[in-house]
Amino acid sequence: MSYPLPKIDTSWKQDLAEMRTSIDRKVLSLSLLAAVILCLQHYFAQYSVLANWLKPFVPDHRLEMAGSLAWCGLIGVLYLGIPALWIKIIFKQPLSDYGWSLKGLRHHWKPYAIFFVMMLGPLLFAATTPAFQNMYPFFKYVATGWQFFLIWQIAYGLQFIAVEFFFRGFLLFGLYDRIGLSSAFLVAIPYCMIHFPKPLGESLGAIAAGLVMSYLALKNRSIWGGAALHWAVAFTMDLAAICL
Repeated sequence: MSYPLPKIDTSWKQDLAEMRTSIDRKVLSLSLLAAVILCLQHYFAQYSVLANWLKPFVPDHRLEMAGSLAWCGLIGVLYLGIPALWIKIIFKQPLSDYGWSLKGLRHHWKPYAIFFVMMLGPLLFAATTPAFQNMYPFFKYVATGWQFFLIWQIAYGLQFIAVEFFFRGFLLFGLYDRIGLSSAFLVAIPYCMIHFPKPLGESLGAIAAGLVMSYLALKNRSIWGGAALHWAVAFTMDLAAICL
């Protein structure tokens, strides 16, 4: 379906009146909310910002842990809590319509397992390099005790659930009934952009990975496979960095 451009000889009031009848309100509200959430994530859901806020209230030796857990928590609120409330209150739909279901994953879990196995060899090889050892785990307190390692992995795993729900749930499924498979390509744009602070190769790789994860989420009607794969890779990276 194609839409005509605004007419040149009409006033802005006439254009607004026409927009009221032509704009898809669901796409409008979803897009604006997503833009606001991404802005809040960029400016506030950052470890450095949160650690600075917490500094007057947390002992120095626990500041890194508190900041990292606060980061995971705020990501959960922005990427999962707010969109879930929007779906229930504004869209008046069940969360299962947005991938919050395990049903399809029971029949299509093998691709996720295959991807993990494919990544395991290169990951373990990379773990032996100095660059990898210097980068992982992201927070050094994670390597100071198994209790801290497990606390971080639980928080990090919940963060991955939130990320998958936002991109492969709220945005992907929210747009799919309006624009079909084109939604996967549209969602790949902001998903790529949140990787911009990372190396170029990872940002480019996020485009391909995002498209594959979107297809699998649509196929399975579930975001849980992508969340599990992300968490399994991150868990393995941290474990390899500490043990190898």
